[in-house]
Amino acid sequence: MIQLPRIAVGTVQRSADMQVMTWALMNVLERSGVHVQLFSPQSRFATRDAALRITGQSRRHLDSWLMTPETCIELFSRGTRFADIGLVEGQYDVARQAFRGGGSLDTLCQWLDLPSLVTIDARLLDAGHPLPLPSGAVGLLLDNVADVAELCRLQTEFEALCGIPVLGWLDRLTQLRAVVSDLLPDDDPTPELCHALGDALAPCLRLEQLLQIASQRPFSEAQCQLFRHRCLARPLRVAVAFDNAFNCYFPDALDALESQGATVSVFSPLQGDCLPGEPDVVYLGSGRPEEYLDRLAANCCIKESLWNHVISGGRIYAESAGLAYLCREIVMPGGDHWPMVGLLPALARRNPSPAADRPVEITVAKDSWLFSRNDRVCGYLNSKWIIHPDGCLVPLVAEAEHSHDLVGDHQIVGSRLHLNFAACPRPLAKFFEPCNATRLNPVR
Repeated sequence: MIQLPRIAVGTVQRSADMQVMTWALMNVLERSGVHVQLFSPQSRFATRDAALRITGQSRRHLDSWLMTPETCIELFSRGTRFADIGLVEGQYDVARQAFRGGGSLDTLCQWLDLPSLVTIDARLLDAGHPLPLPSGAVGLLLDNVADVAELCRLQTEFEALCGIPVLGWLDRLTQLRAVVSDLLPDDDPTPELCHALGDALAPCLRLEQLLQIASQRPFSEAQCQLFRHRCLARPLRVAVAFDNAFNCYFPDALDALESQGATVSVFSPLQGDCLPGEPDVVYLGSGRPEEYLDRLAANCCIKESLWNHVISGGRIYAESAGLAYLCREIVMPGGDHWPMVGLLPALARRNPSPAADRPVEITVAKDSWLFSRNDRVCGYLNSKWIIHPDGCLVPLVAEAEHSHDLVGDHQIVGSRLHLNFAACPRPLAKFFEPCNATRLNPVR
């Protein structure tokens, strides 16, 4: 047993937006000298993510759908090793009835023995209809409170009916919320905005009581399995695309690769001229290539380097935006075509109205370097890019409706699913196995 301060903060209202309260809370904790590690209860990338901006550490991901309890405990314990408190933020199950599937915050609260705070948007309250609270709720945070009179009324009602304290509140903050609303989906808030939100919450937050709640439960660590070092005859060399166009990766997945003996280096498809060293695997993650299409199209050196990598027997895994980059062209909603790498015979069309990522489970129908036939693959499907075959594009999936969601050949795997390899022990192990594919000569 160890002392590991931790807490869950979630909403029970389907249409409530928790971002303002979460950003304000993290800012207050950090300014008070309490270093925060933020976690999501699902392995999907957040929009308008302020974690790195406020805490200096990227958001990490837990997922009761993808992971075992032991894996979640291990990832949580390892992820908080440089923090003073672990904060898991999301929706409780009663707020997710219309979006069933994927990881559950309630389940994580059970597995990790998390005390639960509930954020309640005062504007969404319906008189005469009490809110269902998750079991184990220990405190309330009131958001969008009109004035002190409404605060006193709500505090009296909730503390009398629920028997749990109100630990903090935010008023309407009309101007600050307007700034938040004007942020684009992929924009992160500025430090000034986060600090202003913290200023609003700080005098209204019972910080000492919150920290006492977070610190009162001991924590049982799991045995280290995911990060156990492998004895390799030769280190696995993984080249990861990382720049403004490609920067969405699950930190635990990269940590697991390095801990098990891989040498991870980075390169930039935007401005690099070659791959670093002689990598065994190139990993192209998600991101925002649509904002840099002219530079990606013009960088012929890195595209040639990727072709040479595959021709010489190297492996590639490309996800979402990385998959689009490997196609022959990216087509934007206005009709503009931009030439990309061309290792996959397809066009990647930018979806002007992508849906929220959704949990999907598919069956592998064809062997590749990363998957074996009949493997079950679970991840969150990203609809930002629509793949149109422009030649003999090989689907790797049995289900016809997902035929272009996992594509490639023995050496190249492209996925529209976000896959957290920290939750996928078999594909993670495949990184370390030698590739038996014959060296290919793709047709340009």
